[in-house]
Amino acid sequence: MGATSRYNRALLVVEDDVTSKFIFETALRQCGAAQVHVVSGTGEAMDYLSGKGPFADRKRYPFPSFILTELNSPSVDGRALLAELRKNPDWAAVPVAVFASEATPEEVRCCYELGARTFHVVRGSYAEMRKELSRLHRYWAKCEVPRLPSSLPIKTRESQRQLH
Repeated sequence: MGATSRYNRALLVVEDDVTSKFIFETALRQCGAAQVHVVSGTGEAMDYLSGKGPFADRKRYPFPSFILTELNSPSVDGRALLAELRKNPDWAAVPVAVFASEATPEEVRCCYELGARTFHVVRGSYAEMRKELSRLHRYWAKCEVPRLPSSLPIKTRESQRQLH
């Protein structure tokens, strides 16, 4: 399988705070991200990744090539999301960035052990958050990412499994 095009990649943001959702989405769009999809919690993220419910339309809700998640909040458990991604071989290759306003060294280590590709503690203003997201977006926009089986039509995935 080839690499996914660097352009028009879908980004999935997992964040339950209304203000933070707005900041993430606005900052990423200002940085040039074409497709930013924001969900409110770990369960909704799993539905998005599975293409369940309102996320069944993959033209409207394409499988993400990159995920940004909050570490801890009432509806988001970044560690649980990382653990779920790791369980599914089709999802384990999706790069995940974890964001937090504060974190212990143990939390950071745990996230990396569960497959996070990067961890950012962001304190301060909207401008600082935007700057951090801009750096992150510029970096990942230049990286090659694998074309994931979950991003292919179901018939194609089934035919690929039959070939192996």
